[in-house]
Amino acid sequence: MRTHTASGTPTAYGYDCGYQDVDEWKGITTRLYREHGCYHIRQHDHRTGTRLAWERTTSLTEARDAYARLVAHIHDTAYGEWCADPTLCAGRGYCPRDPNCAD
Repeated sequence: MRTHTASGTPTAYGYDCGYQDVDEWKGITTRLYREHGCYHIRQHDHRTGTRLAWERTTSLTEARDAYARLVAHIHDTAYGEWCADPTLCAGRGYCPRDPNCAD
């Protein structure tokens, strides 16, 4: 069985074997992994030690979509510039100063 797709992301079997998708940007880590029968998508701000998001699903398609959305949001919204105080974002999964996000 293959552990990775042609694009390099883990397959369902790959996630079962412990492989992960990880994106690190400006002190923020977004991670997609499988544990206890479901996929976890977690995002942490290591500058403040806060969790920005933690989503869970049993669908690999939904997990990949959520991972891509969180990674794109952090990269596209200039998080480091808009969140002078990253603790404001803790637990919300987005920056409240980001005009592209609804409160």
